[in-house]
Amino acid sequence: MKKLFAIICGALLLVGAFINMGAAAGTEPAEENATPAATDSLFEVAVGIIKKYETLHQPRHWPLVGYGHLILPGEKFSRTKPLSEPEADALLRKDLLKNCAVFRNFGADSLILGVLAYNIGSGATKSSSVANKLAAGDRDIYENFIAHCRYKGKPHAGIRQRRIEEYNALFLTDSMPPEVSETAVPPETSL
Repeated sequence: MKKLFAIICGALLLVGAFINMGAAAGTEPAEENATPAATDSLFEVAVGIIKKYETLHQPRHWPLVGYGHLILPGEKFSRTKPLSEPEADALLRKDLLKNCAVFRNFGADSLILGVLAYNIGSGATKSSSVANKLAAGDRDIYENFIAHCRYKGKPHAGIRQRRIEEYNALFLTDSMPPEVSETAVPPETSL
């Protein structure tokens, strides 16, 4: 298990370095007090949002471990000891990369779909109105995206806020360059 963890961490560090190199290519060094969205890669922003809303799960949250990883058949995690933060972080990144790979044919939209899949599952995301609209070239997904905010069948304000934050930080519109769309404000809506 420790060897596998070390391999995964090494791979994630390489992927993170590659992503950050691509984000920083041809740019001046970031200002010291710049906003995180302006200095981090979008993948890192996505990881931060997931950590914020999932929090580090404890044994009482079984079968969820780390930052909301659903234990799959054959996986061995302790029922009594929570994952350490580095273990949970590595597992989150592995899961998010796997989800993004499922949607790689969506190009830059694979990240926002991967983040949605992290929360509702890749099957539900594949058949969602969000994926269907993006596949058809329709970029007007705000209402469809934030509609995925239910817990046990009922609307949940915290999940809705998570969807809004994910949309604002991760959805790149055709009409705005990435540095503008990362801070875009969605249309006004009420709870």
